[in-house]
Amino acid sequence: MKKLTVKLLVLFVVIAVISGCDILGWQKYASIEGGFSVYMPAKPTGHKIILDTAYGQNYLNLFVVNRKDDDLVYSVSFINCPDALLQAKTADKILDDARDGAVKNIQGNLLKETKVSIDNYPGRDLTIESTVGDAVVRARIYLSKQRLYQIMVTTSEKMSKSYNIDKFFNSFKLEDNPKIKR
Repeated sequence: MKKLTVKLLVLFVVIAVISGCDILGWQKYASIEGGFSVYMPAKPTGHKIILDTAYGQNYLNLFVVNRKDDDLVYSVSFINCPDALLQAKTADKILDDARDGAVKNIQGNLLKETKVSIDNYPGRDLTIESTVGDAVVRARIYLSKQRLYQIMVTTSEKMSKSYNIDKFFNSFKLEDNPKIKR
């Protein structure tokens, strides 16, 4: 009976790890205002940044977890696109501009880009190599009606294929919020 109990316990631990349970410290973070949820390895620090854009002042909402022990920085951000921008540009053009801005901001080279979607909203999956230092940025960008989401991990080349990055990206979900136009 004791051997069966030990085997069941081992099986439970393996299933929990494979299914992404909180056993390794990952926790669900949900932003009601942001209309999203995501699993992160720790509670993120929130920041609201004022941006001056061609369409006026706007707010970037940023949530960051900096994991020094595994050389990964996880972030989720969102910004509401002004109506004038949505009328002037297509969804593809807005996503292209967001991609180009990300590449320019880190002084990088785009290594890989794939079109993706979430809940039928368009997006991009990007891998960007920084030309300054040893940094790789993996990102997913989605445009959900007026809201632009950016899910990003910054790390070293060595860690850029970490299982945790895909775990983070795949856990991102859009959540219902009646205040968000979708």
